[in-house]
Order: sequence, then structure tokens, then C-alpha cells
Amino acid sequence: MQFGVFTCTAGAALCGAVDAALLVPVIIAVSSVLNAFIELGLLPQTLRANNATVAELERVALWWSGLTLIQRRMASAKELLVERTEAALVYEVASLSQKAVKLASKHDGDAPDDDDDRPQKSQEAHHRPG
Repeated sequence: MQFGVFTCTAGAALCGAVDAALLVPVIIAVSSVLNAFIELGLLPQTLRANNATVAELERVALWWSGLTLIQRRMASAKELLVERTEAALVYEVASLSQKAVKLASKHDGDAPDDDDDRPQKSQEAHHRPG
């Protein structure tokens, strides 16, 4: 499908160059449809990753709201807050990177066989303070 998008882009450029301007919107529409199908195929992985990130950030917010004012002012609590938030965001970025790799492998025709597309979480992301 990526090749179809590339071909549509080249065709639109060619039509613009040879005064076939009426075909350009049609070709761009076809290209947009192909892109939509590509993105739709990766939607479940994106949704799982986003849900996992939101859930982790909600757990962090719940933990933080459970701390007393004195505990919130402690450097160790602030460090843990930053570490857990960064870990959740790193997980999100890793899932986006994995999505790009999967898209590239689909383009090359050698999609991975495993069904679990989620990146591996580090142990630090699940660290719960005592």
C-alpha cells in the first residue's frame, strides 16, 4: 500500500506538470484513502499503547494524591514521580517506534508473526513505593 501512496504522489506531480490539473485532486483523494487503510491496520496497536500509557499515568496521579504534603515535598518522592512519568512516556515513544517498524515491515512484505505488539515495559515503570 505504501507503494500505492508513492505512486499516487508521483502521479499527482506528473499530472500537475503536464497540465492535467483536474486529475490531481482525484489522485490525492486515492492516496488519502490508501493512507487511511494503512493507519486503520495499525489502530489496535496504537490504542493498546495509548491505553497502557494513560493507565500508568493515572496510577502515578493516584499514588501522588495519596501522599501527604510532607511526603510530596521530599526529594525521593519527586524523583519517583518523575521516573514513573518518564517511564510511561518512554513506553509511549517505544510503541510509536515499534509502529513505524511494523509499518516498514508491512511495506517490505515481511510482517512479524507475533500478535503481541506492545513494547516491553521496564521494571522501573512498575515500581511501587512502600
